Amino acid sequence: MKARLMLLLFAPAILAVFALASTANAAGSQGSYQPPEPLAATPGLTSISPAVFSSGVNVPVTISGTDLALVTSAALGDIPLALETVTNTQIIAVAPWSIEPGTYDLRVRTAAGMTATLPAAVTVSAAVEGWASSGPWGGDLWNVVVDPEDAARLYVSANRSGLFQTSNGGDSWEFSLIKPFAFRTQIVPTSLGQPPALYLGGDGGMGMVRSLDYGQSWALKVPAEFTELQSNGGVVVRPFAQPGHRERVFVTFQSYRQADDPLAGLYRSADRGENWSSVLPSTSGLNLTALAFDPASPDLKWVIGTDSGQVYTSTNGGQSWGAPISFPNASFIGGLLFAPTLGGSGHHTLWALTGDSNNGATAYAYRSTDGGDTWTEVQVNPGSAVNGVTYHDTIPGLLWAGVDGGYASEDDGLTWLPLGAGLQGAHDFAVVPGASSKQTTTLFAATAVSLYQSSDGGATWQEAATGLGANLPGTLAVSPFNADEAYAATQSRGILHTVDGGRSWRNLDIPMGGYRMGLAADPFTNGKVYFGDGGYTSNPVVRVSLDHGKHFTEYPLV
Repeated sequence: MKARLMLLLFAPAILAVFALASTANAAGSQGSYQPPEPLAATPGLTSISPAVFSSGVNVPVTISGTDLALVTSAALGDIPLALETVTNTQIIAVAPWSIEPGTYDLRVRTAAGMTATLPAAVTVSAAVEGWASSGPWGGDLWNVVVDPEDAARLYVSANRSGLFQTSNGGDSWEFSLIKPFAFRTQIVPTSLGQPPALYLGGDGGMGMVRSLDYGQSWALKVPAEFTELQSNGGVVVRPFAQPGHRERVFVTFQSYRQADDPLAGLYRSADRGENWSSVLPSTSGLNLTALAFDPASPDLKWVIGTDSGQVYTSTNGGQSWGAPISFPNASFIGGLLFAPTLGGSGHHTLWALTGDSNNGATAYAYRSTDGGDTWTEVQVNPGSAVNGVTYHDTIPGLLWAGVDGGYASEDDGLTWLPLGAGLQGAHDFAVVPGASSKQTTTLFAATAVSLYQSSDGGATWQEAATGLGANLPGTLAVSPFNADEAYAATQSRGILHTVDGGRSWRNLDIPMGGYRMGLAADPFTNGKVYFGDGGYTSNPVVRVSLDHGKHFTEYPLV
């Protein structure tokens, strides 16, 4: 009885203990149970861009695909890529410059070990040997000339670079001759089916060179007197072709040795520069800079210009010359040009460009409608230099002027209207022959920035400079933190910035005081760059950027 009573008394406690034990066991079982994790997503690859590139420079690539957010590494074959940004659908990475030529699979891997492969994703070619340009195209261009017998062939003279040529109407360009300060190309057609003779002169000891294979090769062709003048102060040589004579070429000598140098003057060759006659006695001692032949009488009526701003006319093929004509404010005759068609006065209008805007002097234009007896100053846009004038080949009175953004006249230079927007610092124009109206005329414009083409007489313009690498930097600075990042101060396009080894460039909105302004990348702080003022100024400043040139602060030096 007593035992039964004790059991009844303790039964609730025993049940409570068992209940607590059961609860504890249940809680313990729930705490140690780990449900299976969902499987990590496997990345997918769809493309990589660019898929073809050359070694020798770090190349940014864009990898596209799906479920890429957890990717921690990528490689081309066994060559790791440097990851820069990673999103779920895109990865920006950099392929190293040292990668060898070949075809590579693209592989990516996540932290969980998931991988994806894109077979034969990239083809790498050998590094470019020597030097090559990838732009920005254009530059300070002086002259553009169209082959009169093949309008797809053009030649452009670039200020400090040399001569470029195209055989496809300006779609692409390539170097023809590396010579700074090259002048206008003279093109003389030869026998049918043969390349024309090309003549090119220039400053800096260039002399005159000739090509008989569309500018693929060049040979020096100068009178013997060139050597003496060049070794004693220097000489500028300009070639001129005489209409109607396929074998004949003239050169003018402008001596730096002395003002009345007896070896300066006009020289003539009757066999395309192989042999030369002595200086024409009537021009001995004249430092000549320009020559033009009257289309009405090219064998007899010649006009020459000098580096002292005078113009002489001959009516007997250079045997004698009339009294010189001088122009107000003229210290240099930069060019002489006859209109190809007769004007209303019965003469071919004659133009004289004075000064030399390419060398810093103001350029004025003078016009004569009576064969050079009297002259009138022409102000296309008052206060602006006239760099050149170009006539239409068959439409009387239609011409274009290299002034500011370009001007056109349809009344032989009496009145002018600006061309359509798009040009800056127009120097010269070239007309593709054969158009029947201004509106259907194709012309090219050589400017201080680039080369442009118009198919409507200058109403609209498109850049046509692919491959025309004349945009030279005066100073260059490379980042010590990234060999693919550089800054360049260029005369034509201002301050440029690249982060991909020069494959692409963008303009920085930083004032440029001079062509050879100072540039320096800070060796201790990534992205800190110093920009000097350049040139000569009474209030010099240094501009400092802390964000790779995006913004800057000016610090006066005085």
